[in-house]
Amino acid sequence: MIPYVLVYIYSLAESIFIWYKNSEFIIFVFMLLLFFVLSLIVICHTWFKEAVSASPPFLVQVILLYVALSFLILSPSVYSTSFFLLYLIFFVVLSLEKGELLARLFLMLYLVTVLVVKRYELASVFMVLAVYFALNFARELRIYKPSKRLLLLFFATVGIFVVIGNLLGEIIPFEKSLEGVLLLFLFSSAEEVIMKDVIYKKGDGSAMAKLITSVVFALTHLLNLSIFFTYLSIVPFYAAYLFLYQLITIFLYEKYPSIIAFSLLHFLINLGILFV
Repeated sequence: MIPYVLVYIYSLAESIFIWYKNSEFIIFVFMLLLFFVLSLIVICHTWFKEAVSASPPFLVQVILLYVALSFLILSPSVYSTSFFLLYLIFFVVLSLEKGELLARLFLMLYLVTVLVVKRYELASVFMVLAVYFALNFARELRIYKPSKRLLLLFFATVGIFVVIGNLLGEIIPFEKSLEGVLLLFLFSSAEEVIMKDVIYKKGDGSAMAKLITSVVFALTHLLNLSIFFTYLSIVPFYAAYLFLYQLITIFLYEKYPSIIAFSLLHFLINLGILFV
């Protein structure tokens, strides 16, 4: 409804300045325009206020975000774009806590970077990532004592997924240079923060949270149409590869909840695929 109201207000405003600027009735038309603008503000304020007071579970919000995103990617139009942007605002402001707000903003920036912006070097994502790591650094130091068994599982996971990724012909969209490697680390880290420390952790760590996080990780890559068409002939296998990576590493994350360690693991897998 709101996109239609916006279009109507724009049309009415255009009519005022083009057709009614010399009319004796301009004051009445202007008052009608003002009424619509105020009504729209009241509708949005009421909607957000009710949403904050009775917000659905975080995982449901994420699912709805990806539904809106799917409409935008698969059926781009003024209406799907308006719906996605409005829901994005709704999703971000749904929590008034600073930590929660930072996590939601990070998710929003990540999605915009992956699916809308064609360049991966979006500075804002990396700035938020640096802030996020800084806020969690003290906690990371307290738990940074992995066992030998866990280290073995880490490196085995890296080796297995590097081999599978190469067999599937996965393409890492970064150059084999110092700048490319740094960007690869930053982007791999961003994905780990979003999937494990935002969606999974805030989804209460249940079995359903594991499933939804793994599906969202695969879907994020496949909704990028350039990636989808690159792997068109092997989409089921590539989707399974993405899903299993996230699911397996989530189980490891439960044993050793260090987001920096899993950022490094993800980076080493991508680095192995890039150079092997």
